[in-house]
Amino acid sequence: MLTDNVRDKRKLERHSLVYYIPLHDQKSGQMLAHMVDVNVRGFLASSDKPFLSGSLHRFRMQSEMDFELNDEVEFNAICLWCRQQGAGDVYDAGFKFINLSPMARQVIYNHV
Repeated sequence: MLTDNVRDKRKLERHSLVYYIPLHDQKSGQMLAHMVDVNVRGFLASSDKPFLSGSLHRFRMQSEMDFELNDEVEFNAICLWCRQQGAGDVYDAGFKFINLSPMARQVIYNHV
């Protein structure tokens, strides 16, 4: 159940992505999650491992839609919340972009 405070924060329009975009750790290259939907301030990610609320993550994302365009960008985001979905090993996490570059924003919004 959403509180009024959460509902107020959700006034920003969410955009579903054409497909879930894999998010990798910038240093290790390990796949961490999939970006599921996005708005101007942040995004929803789905993962098989939980994220710690308040933790900063350095993501790398490469589009699989068109490799010729070289849609690879790096960006930082902070985890605002994380919760397990049902009884399975799937976790949804809300992230806030940190200093998202105009290029990264454009690449992400190309997938909406």
